[in-house]
Amino acid sequence: PSNAEPTINDAVVVVSGPRPKYPIEALRSQIQGEVVLIVDIDGSGKPTAVRIERSSGDRSLDREARSTVLRSWRFQATGSAQRARLPIRFALD
Repeated sequence: PSNAEPTINDAVVVVSGPRPKYPIEALRSQIQGEVVLIVDIDGSGKPTAVRIERSSGDRSLDREARSTVLRSWRFQATGSAQRARLPIRFALD
């Protein structure tokens, strides 16, 4: 059916994109976590929408991951739209 949700592809290839910056308030509070994003990607490899599937538990970490992927990441072009699940971990090393 034409209105069916795209299948999630867990094997998308990230071509470029900076690691999300650690939000200063989360860093000061030593907050760590992993946010899982669902990313809609157009045929040219550009993200068109990013939503949070699972929160890290911290709003600033979630917001930074989502905005960085949407604004700056590029994926391998496939010529057709796809959807990906991306875990992004914020850890104090």
